[in-house]
Amino acid sequence: MAQAKKAPAKKAPAKKQTPPTLPADAIQETTPPMPAEPQWEYRDRLYQMTSARKPLVYSIPTKHSAKVPLLYFDEEKGFQRELRYATNQKSCFVDEQEGPVTMGRIVFRDGILLVAKENPALQLLLSLYHPYT
Repeated sequence: MAQAKKAPAKKAPAKKQTPPTLPADAIQETTPPMPAEPQWEYRDRLYQMTSARKPLVYSIPTKHSAKVPLLYFDEEKGFQRELRYATNQKSCFVDEQEGPVTMGRIVFRDGILLVAKENPALQLLLSLYHPYT
């Protein structure tokens, strides 16, 4: 014979648990402050051509001209700045260079260019500013 089902038992209401509170002076901020902007790391850098063709010798332009414009848009200043690689200057921007300049060449041999850490101006030009790289 069939038996009648029993009604499920009622559960007791759950007690609300409050997390333990700490006094305000016991909490310390442990996150280190972030640097304002990343610093340039001085090290030897190897630049390689990414195209399938790698000529024995390949030269890229080093100064701005009407045929080959070398310009970089500076968002902080709000205008385009002319680029020029000079071996005796600290910066690759023409408006920051002063005095007579010695023009340098940028030449890839077998698709590779090795730039020493003592030449940060060329590294910055190739890594950040030059439109052909």
